[in-house]
This record gives sequence, structure tokens and C-alpha cells, in this order.
Amino acid sequence: MNAVAILIHGYNVSDPRQTVGKIRPYLEDLGVLVENYTYGYWPLPIQVSRRNDQFAAEVAERCQYWKSKGFTVYLVGHSNGCVIARTACLTYGAPVDRILAIHPALKRHLSICGLAERIIVVHNQGDLAVVAGGLLGRLTALFMPKWESARPWGEMGQDGYQGPSSNHINIDSASRDYSVKCWGHSDEFSEKKKQYWLTILTKALTE
Repeated sequence: MNAVAILIHGYNVSDPRQTVGKIRPYLEDLGVLVENYTYGYWPLPIQVSRRNDQFAAEVAERCQYWKSKGFTVYLVGHSNGCVIARTACLTYGAPVDRILAIHPALKRHLSICGLAERIIVVHNQGDLAVVAGGLLGRLTALFMPKWESARPWGEMGQDGYQGPSSNHINIDSASRDYSVKCWGHSDEFSEKKKQYWLTILTKALTE
């Protein structure tokens, strides 16, 4: 079976190879074709008001292209990349089979994709970045309500998915279940922990 993974980095990342891009060789070792979706860094007002939606439309187009070629389609997002993945699915109907959502910058109750077979949500209580994002999200709702849907930031990266959808699976990377524990927004990508964690996450996504 042919499979492709589209990697979507987070906000304020100039080089996605330092975060979500590190999972590429682990996927390629399993024969998965990997495509980076790189949207660069944009000032916050532009990102909030327009860019996330535009990026999501582009990701959806790539998903539709690969699905039309008979590929199984995976999305792998980190932080704001999970917001883009969610919008690609919910607004633009991206045909996605599975999603790996690493520290999603999303409100904890929001479904990322209702039609995906499986969504793995990686989180830990040390993720303070999404807490700050949640505060910004609430300010957005108060002062810029028309932009809120473009950036529904919240604490899912800290608390995991807390909604009713059964296709979401939480992985607490600080849990006692794992011999290597993570703490923070991007610790799974650190040099000392990436081999352990990216092996686990690749397996969770693809098996």
C-alpha cells in the first residue's frame, strides 16, 4: 500500500527540520513518501487573520492530489500545524486517513478531523506554550472575534484531547508508561529523546 505523510510545522518556526521535520527519516524507513509543507514565519496579525486558512486550503489540495493517486494520506502536525490540519479537514474536506498531532495548539475539546480513522494526540503537562496560546485565543475571541476561527488556540498540547470523538487517542509523553519522559512543547524532538519518541510515534501513526 502506498502512503504519503505531509508534515506541517508550528508557528514561529523558520526551519521545520528542527521540529516536525525530524520525523522524516523514521517514516521513510517504513517506505512512506514524505512531503514537507513549509509556510514560514508570518507576523501574528497576518497569521491570525488570513494565513492559516490559506495554508489549510493548500494542504487540502495536496491531500486530494495524493488520494487521487491511490495513496493513504497521513498528516503530521506540530503546534499551529495541527490548527492548519484541522482546518484542512473541516473546512476544505481534505481526505486524510490518519493524523499525528504533536502538542496541538487547539482548544482541548475540538475534534481535529471527524472522518480520519485515527488521530494520535501527543501532550504533556509541561507544555506551557499552548497555555500561553490559549490565553491569546481568549483575547482573540474578545477583541478580534472574526479571526477566532483561524486560530482556535488552546491547551490540547498540555491536557490532551478532551472531547467526545472516539477516533482520538491521547499519548501523554510524560507518563510513567514510557522509559523516556518528555516535558514541554517540543521535547520529543530533542536530540537525546527523538530516537525513542519518534520511533514510538511513527509506529502509532502507521501500524
